[in-house]
Amino acid sequence: MCGICGIFNFDANPFAVKSICSMNDAQIHRGPDDEGYLFVNTSEQQIRSVKHACELKANYNAVNPNLVLAHRRLSVIDLSEKGHQPMSNDNGTLWITYNGEVYNYIEMRKELESLGYQFRSSTDTEVILKAYEAWDIDCLTRFNGMWAFTIWDERKKRLFCARDRFGIKPFHYFSDNKKFIFASEIQAMLASGMVNREIDDESIYNFLVFNLLPNVGRTFFKCIKQLEPGHYLVLNYDNSLEIKRWWYWKEDKDYKSCETGERFKSIFEDAVKIRMRSDVPLGSCLSGGLDSSAIVCMMNCLNGTERSKAVEAFTAVYGADPLCDEHEYSRCVVEYTNAKEHLVFPKAEELLAEVDDLVRIQGEPFQGLSVYAQYCVMRKVRDCGVTVILDGQGGDELFWGYNRYYAFYYKYLLGKLRFYTAWKEFLSAKAIKTDMSVKNLIAAFFYFGYPSIRYMRNRIRAKNYLAADFYNRRYRQFFEAHVNPASAKEYQWSEIHVNPLPHLLRYEDRNSMAFSVEARLPFLDYRLVNFALSLQPEDMIKDGRTKMPIRAGMADIFPEKIRQRQTKLGFSVPDKKWCVALKPLFREAFSGQIKSNEYIDPTKLLKAIETDNIDSVLAWRFLNVELFLKNIKM
Repeated sequence: MCGICGIFNFDANPFAVKSICSMNDAQIHRGPDDEGYLFVNTSEQQIRSVKHACELKANYNAVNPNLVLAHRRLSVIDLSEKGHQPMSNDNGTLWITYNGEVYNYIEMRKELESLGYQFRSSTDTEVILKAYEAWDIDCLTRFNGMWAFTIWDERKKRLFCARDRFGIKPFHYFSDNKKFIFASEIQAMLASGMVNREIDDESIYNFLVFNLLPNVGRTFFKCIKQLEPGHYLVLNYDNSLEIKRWWYWKEDKDYKSCETGERFKSIFEDAVKIRMRSDVPLGSCLSGGLDSSAIVCMMNCLNGTERSKAVEAFTAVYGADPLCDEHEYSRCVVEYTNAKEHLVFPKAEELLAEVDDLVRIQGEPFQGLSVYAQYCVMRKVRDCGVTVILDGQGGDELFWGYNRYYAFYYKYLLGKLRFYTAWKEFLSAKAIKTDMSVKNLIAAFFYFGYPSIRYMRNRIRAKNYLAADFYNRRYRQFFEAHVNPASAKEYQWSEIHVNPLPHLLRYEDRNSMAFSVEARLPFLDYRLVNFALSLQPEDMIKDGRTKMPIRAGMADIFPEKIRQRQTKLGFSVPDKKWCVALKPLFREAFSGQIKSNEYIDPTKLLKAIETDNIDSVLAWRFLNVELFLKNIKM
């Protein structure tokens, strides 16, 4: 896991060495173990690799590069110097800077060796290079993992950039007629001094009013884009830019030949197993929900009964707050597996002291304060000497863990004229979750209007605190672009690729890498995604219970209390209490020089804050935008 960045001047003119150094230094937290640079003069075919900062200026002046690739390394696989990047192939015609892990690198290495390729290291980085050399762009379909990388192909005079199927690892870029700049994080892009910091007002509007983050491919900055998940980018020598999708899900035909739970367990076991490949200590996040519990229990099974291999489990707890605290359930898993429990106690006063750092780390506004709890967990992971952490992101989107999926299930059953089953499932869900089943039955009948109604409600709530001119600016454009999903499958795909999963992945990447921790996500093994997308609604929900493949597949290694659990907190935090604690920061932020004057009415906002007359989630969004704008030093 690392940080990558680079600059390519199309006109072959060199640029200040300070730009690339500043970019790489801005990402040192992503890779504190090593750094490296590659200088390329594409017109004179000069290439020079630089390992140490003290050698930068002399080599830069000797080459006068118009292309530079840079790297910050977090050593996880093959900790030796052989893993240094940018890394080349045997004859120096291919160079890579790479962030991520390809978990099936051992199997791929054996296949490549059978084709005659030889290896100098034990890294997955070298496997990627040789795979590209053997299969060109088609190598991407063979990788099982998470990645964002750039390869300079001297043979074809092109820059090849690719991102994993689900965008677990970030890839930001800027391109115009003169240059192409990329980096793992936006802060590195801005540190180059070559990228415009202009804010995308439409993204600010949709965030403040509808609590929506920019669509995949966009950011809060007009000039900075993201390479979309499952896409690659080719920058040719003639400056032409090609972006194409390389991944589409494929139906898992094997699941029909066995019981759904068995198929889940078979794939999940291997997904966890290959993600436990590491040359440094690893552990797991544990909330007490089905997803993280499944990971810890599976890791425990794969480790065997040796106490020395007990899973290092990290949990955020909130005392006796029933709306947030899940320690009752996480403790159950710890006792069942004999895991080593590490508890984190996020507090409001600590949030007040650290919120500026949290905003800086995230780089863009984020939707809720649960991000701070994750920040605290990742810091604890680092403090305990663990470098690799497994986490349960993706489980809810794949296996219908959110309550909103009930509406699609009822709609599906009614569309099939299965009225008795719909009524039976409704009663079962009502008995389990009395707070939501009626709402979802109604939504099943009126779902096409439901999201628009919800967004309209958000708009009304936000109106009082927005600057008047800004409030009316983007309304029509938003609803013209909004399309409601027509089916459960379409909705599930949207949750995986549009919202919320891409944003949850951004939060996790920034929080984990801020503390030089690599987060791995077994539920986003592409085989498991293919399986989940192949299932029917009745495979996901039964007798009012969601996530049936997980419950069935893990029955023999789960504590029964977890398997039967029906409550879902969704990594909740006491945001109401925390927002009260943040009042001094609200007063400080919205007095004096206010960066968000164009968007926010500070007088009305502060009045609502002082009288506790505003929803805490909404209040946080307004504060977040102001802190974000101050952080980027507009």
